[in-house]
Amino acid sequence: MRNRKKDNRIFAAVVIIAVLFLAPFVTLKLLYNLYSSKCYNIGQRNNYLEKEYESLRKECNSEYNRWISCKTSEKLNEALIANGLVMKPPRPDQRVVMGASGKPLPGQISIAKFRRNSGATGDYVKNRK
Repeated sequence: MRNRKKDNRIFAAVVIIAVLFLAPFVTLKLLYNLYSSKCYNIGQRNNYLEKEYESLRKECNSEYNRWISCKTSEKLNEALIANGLVMKPPRPDQRVVMGASGKPLPGQISIAKFRRNSGATGDYVKNRK
């Protein structure tokens, strides 16, 4: 019986040493798997955001190009005609010359007076034919 107890203590010691030796490796492997999956998820999110950014950039560029094409004089004239507006150069009494200070030069018709005299109610007036 005495030899049997001695063998149990040796076996227990070997198991404890093995657990103490293997525990850090198992812990490191679990941490590696945890961070690896987090990095993978971050990479997937990054790819998704890059694709979304590219699509938004393309959409922005196409809208910018569409806006630039709408600002051409031909397109502006088409839009004016489609809305029943006729643009004419201002009469001499409608012109306001601004000075270097950013204020109108004295002796000119004021914008409020012009609107009151012309009957304008908004920013533009439809020309009557």
